Amino acid sequence: ISLVVKPLATTGNYGIEDMPPAGWSVANISSSGIYDSLKNKVKFGPFFDNAERTLTYDVTPPVSETSDKSFNGTASSDGANIPIGGNYVSSRCLNHPADLTPMDFSLSISELTAYGAAWKSGANWTVPPNPIPVEYVSRAGALWKGGETYKFDSTAGGAPLCWVNTYMAARSLRSQESSATRQLTSTADNTFTVSISVSPAETVPMYVVEDQLPAGWDVFNVSDNGQFDAKSHKVRFGLFMDNQPRTLSYQVKSLSGATDAPVFSGIASFNGVNVRINSLRGGPLNFVPGDIDGKIGITLSDAILALQVLAGMMPEIVVTGGDVNKDSKIGLEEAIYILQKIAGLRQ
Repeated sequence: ISLVVKPLATTGNYGIEDMPPAGWSVANISSSGIYDSLKNKVKFGPFFDNAERTLTYDVTPPVSETSDKSFNGTASSDGANIPIGGNYVSSRCLNHPADLTPMDFSLSISELTAYGAAWKSGANWTVPPNPIPVEYVSRAGALWKGGETYKFDSTAGGAPLCWVNTYMAARSLRSQESSATRQLTSTADNTFTVSISVSPAETVPMYVVEDQLPAGWDVFNVSDNGQFDAKSHKVRFGLFMDNQPRTLSYQVKSLSGATDAPVFSGIASFNGVNVRINSLRGGPLNFVPGDIDGKIGITLSDAILALQVLAGMMPEIVVTGGDVNKDSKIGLEEAIYILQKIAGLRQ
């Protein structure tokens, strides 16, 4: 709890008292404040000046608390009292949304899987935010694998990183060097196969993946028990309760006979930390050998992309359907072919 005090220039002295909800524990009081347990008040001062101050203390609700509670406080300067303004604190803000049955700062496997099932199907959850953010799901899984019990820690960052295990497990809850990349191949009947290669860091205990595509595309043959949410146009994979690399796939086909591939945008979420899936921008359905940037024609841009792939870099846009030898990979043959085309050595 933070109390920002800004006295008038004419103030000679002032004091503050704040009353948390009954039954909530109080700790870490700043500025030499004290907790009066008999009156259930946190008291600061008196301060014999008119300096501005931010006074803080921590509160923890009982594990059985499920309703919103208000704080009541008074600021008194030179004998004149005014109520402390600002927002009341909702006890629900302190718990992860998946923590419902009961709300006890502990995530059970049933709570986790119920939350994950709602995310995967695109259903609304009892507690916001809705739609369920993918990073909230992966954080819930990390908390469960990290020991189930957790706490709210505002110093760890915003939601969902503010929820941390009470007793940290051996593995970190940060994603470190996790990554996800997408490859795109096409068939003669204008069907795209989308392959997402996910490489979690060694310290990752779990992850989930969701891929976004525009409306107007049929989705089928989703691997690894993934699910397509037609309402949001997202394909969702997980929960994966390990750090094993996976190649996830699904197929798409235009419902309108479009001649350009869709533009994808996706997220792989590791422990509540989102990592963008390296995007592929679609090119024509009938790919031209050497056209690996998805644009019409073979240009210097294609050559640069091919050389970046050869150097072990991971360009954001690579259309593997433009490969030369039809192995769905970009390598030395593609680089040589593209450079020869640019130089006019090939027709």
